Amino acid sequence: MDPLQAYSAFVRAFEAGSFSAVAREMRSTQSAVSKQIAALEKSLGVQLFARTTRRLQPTGEALRLYEHVRQLLDAVESLKTTNDRETKVSGTLRMTIPSSYGRRQICPKLPTFMQRC
Repeated sequence: MDPLQAYSAFVRAFEAGSFSAVAREMRSTQSAVSKQIAALEKSLGVQLFARTTRRLQPTGEALRLYEHVRQLLDAVESLKTTNDRETKVSGTLRMTIPSSYGRRQICPKLPTFMQRC
């Protein structure tokens, strides 16, 4: 079980009130989401949802856990966004070189350079 994915499924199930809705969002099946939540409940040693055929009701433990997990997932998403911005090259590259050198040495290497960026 991927803990981050399981916690994400928990938060979405808490917010949506349905494993089916979470499964559609995650492009998964309801049983896969249910198994993730069950594995999370087992690892935590608590029941997070009272399940009926028509309703998914968060337990008191789920209510206490939700805010902490929501903050954790927000922090992870923020970190991913920050890392994405730091690894992308942007801006203008200016070089002053003789034109004959640029045509012979630089221009042939530009496509490879652009692919790496």
